[in-house]
Amino acid sequence: MEIGNLKSLLGLELSRNQLKGFIPPSPSNLSNLKQLYLQRNNLSGSIPMEIGNLESLLDLVLSTNQLIDQIPHSIGNLSNLKVLYLFENNLFGSIPMEIGNLKPISDLEFGANQLVGSIPHSIGNLSNLKILYIYENNLSGSIPMEISNLESLSDPALSMNQLADFIPPSIGNLSNLELLFLHQNNLSSSIPMKVGNSKSLSDLELNTNQLLGQIPHSIGNLSNLKVLYLFENNLFGSIPMETSNLKSISDLEFGTNQLVGFIPPSIGNLSNLKVLYLFENNLFGSILMEIGNLKSISDLAIGANQLVGSIPPSIGNLGNLKVLYLDKNNLSSSISMEIGNLESLSDLALSMNQLAGFIPPSIANLRNLELLYLHGNNLSGSIPMELGNLKSLLDLELSTNQLIG
Repeated sequence: MEIGNLKSLLGLELSRNQLKGFIPPSPSNLSNLKQLYLQRNNLSGSIPMEIGNLESLLDLVLSTNQLIDQIPHSIGNLSNLKVLYLFENNLFGSIPMEIGNLKPISDLEFGANQLVGSIPHSIGNLSNLKILYIYENNLSGSIPMEISNLESLSDPALSMNQLADFIPPSIGNLSNLELLFLHQNNLSSSIPMKVGNSKSLSDLELNTNQLLGQIPHSIGNLSNLKVLYLFENNLFGSIPMETSNLKSISDLEFGTNQLVGFIPPSIGNLSNLKVLYLFENNLFGSILMEIGNLKSISDLAIGANQLVGSIPPSIGNLGNLKVLYLDKNNLSSSISMEIGNLESLSDLALSMNQLAGFIPPSIANLRNLELLYLHGNNLSGSIPMELGNLKSLLDLELSTNQLIG
């Protein structure tokens, strides 16, 4: 039976099969069709222009196939469409302006294709849009100011493109925003102060751009924030004290910037923090005792800065710590015995500092240790026999010290 003859059909679900070949134009005769699900097949060829005849369609799901060519302009005729999934194909060309005609749409996902050109300004017409995923394409130009018209928007993912210029300050007016993924683009200028107005935000990822300026103090207003990625930019200035207001934060990553100043002691109040990456900056001062309050932390990397003083004994309180990188600083004094309390530790890098004294035998308590870097210090005495108990150890570097025996 020709599928195009089923004129009363309301839904067609053929997903997760091994269908091959083209999408035939014949389903476009199904004037009553509301759902068309063809995702997760091996369909190739282009999306037929005739798809625009399905004016009753609510859900069009063609994702995870091998579709090529451009998104047809006729898709703008689907005036009742609420869900459009075209992600994970090989679509190229630009996003058609006609996308702005899809007034009821709430979920628009074009990620992981080869789309080029700019994001059309007409996208600002989609007042019901909640989810916008256009990540992992080759989109260029600036983020249109009209994005701030999308008052229902909760999840915009524009990452892994070639978007340039600034982050529109008006993006802070989007009160329903829960995540904002702009990472891995060519965005420049500063992080807008207004980003602190998005009080519902839980995941903010601006890393791997060319952002400059200071981290805005308003970031401390984001009390629901769990993930904050600002690494691999050109940010300067100090870490704002208001960072300590982020009581829900679990992953805080500011590495590979040009930040200066002290690590705020109030960071020790972030009781939910699991990952803290501040490496490759110009931070100075000492590692404060308050670091020992981060009882949930598993990854602590503050290497490649200009930190001085000793490693605080309170670091031994971090019983969940798996990764500790304090390398490439100017830390001095001895390695505290309390380091042996970190029984979950797999990676310990204290290399390229000015640490002196003995290697503490308590390191032998770290039965899960796989990497131990102590090279490039002023350590003396003999290598403890107890290191032979570290059965999981894969990488041991003790060179460029004053060890004997």
